[in-house]
Amino acid sequence: MAGIDQLLRATFEDDAEKAAEALQIERWKMGLLHVARRQDWARIARPDVIWHGDVPRLLELNAGTWLGGLGESDLLARALVGWPRAERFLKEAGVCSVDTVSSLAEHVLASERLRPDDLVVIAYWADGHDNMPPVFRRALESQVRRGGLNAVVAPIEELDLTGHHITLEGNRVAAVYRFFEEVEDDHPERAGRWRRLLNYIAAGRVVLVGDFVGDVFANKTLLAMLSEAADNGTVPNAADVRNVLPWTRLLADGRTTRDGAPIDLLDHCSRHRDGLVLKPVDGYGGADVAFGATMAESEWARSIDRALDDDRLWAVQRFVPSETERLTSFQGGRMRAAPARSVTGAFFVGRRFAGGIRRWATSELNVNPVCGSGEGSVFVR
Repeated sequence: MAGIDQLLRATFEDDAEKAAEALQIERWKMGLLHVARRQDWARIARPDVIWHGDVPRLLELNAGTWLGGLGESDLLARALVGWPRAERFLKEAGVCSVDTVSSLAEHVLASERLRPDDLVVIAYWADGHDNMPPVFRRALESQVRRGGLNAVVAPIEELDLTGHHITLEGNRVAAVYRFFEEVEDDHPERAGRWRRLLNYIAAGRVVLVGDFVGDVFANKTLLAMLSEAADNGTVPNAADVRNVLPWTRLLADGRTTRDGAPIDLLDHCSRHRDGLVLKPVDGYGGADVAFGATMAESEWARSIDRALDDDRLWAVQRFVPSETERLTSFQGGRMRAAPARSVTGAFFVGRRFAGGIRRWATSELNVNPVCGSGEGSVFVR
């Protein structure tokens, strides 16, 4: 986070519009930057890391309010602690869980100056095109309510946007917790309702928890810029950044460097597919990620060509395999053990560590619940 902060200050003077221009954010999205009060891009975040011993390798920043695992991490931890034998094991190991959602609830109440009885709607689009399983929202609702936030899950389509204030079933909505994507003005079903929602936010008649500026600063283009700056030694603690952040570049026809040596980027991608991952810079939930190690040469070449022709920007990153461990799970009526890879999501609320969730996959390199991986809580000493 400190490296991104430095990059934003030094390169963009902390100006969201300058950053958006450089990151080639769509023009219509740039119009959203001043709709709501600007919030710290890293106020709610879940960087995804792979551990090599005690060294974390950062894969994604994942800054924003609509993060998978926020509610599930606490549910899983509470379920495990509720099993007497597991509770004894954890106590003997000297570890405990971190109450992620209580930290989140306290942060939202304090930073948005909400009262405990103020209604907060965890809002989403009902058509389900946001690549987020409903359990993400439901788990978050149940757990933040336990933490003292008067929260309910509801689609934006059910909000009454006709009065002076937004209401839900006759109750005034004090805040909308963002679990939804932005909408272009010409969207056939959403445009009118979207504009009305923005008007409420801009007029200060409802609080938006999670602004639109964070989308700019969570873009994977920043990781590519930080990686290149670290290779060039133009950010503080460049060696530490290189150690933690795998080599990452925007996919483009041109020259760059790797391990201090000049390379032709596309030729390098073609020759070294086994050690590379291709991702859209604004993607989430594991969507459209391509692992060269699992693809034939021709298939990888087609993926590169499609990415170059796409209107979106794409990033290529050094593939960092996680250490394989034995995972025991209940399948087909019996316990089975199999080698598994893991990715750890470390939650930060108000820039302070607030727990984590670990995802496991026995057959996929794309370790994401949307792609079928399992989840477990993180316990700390």
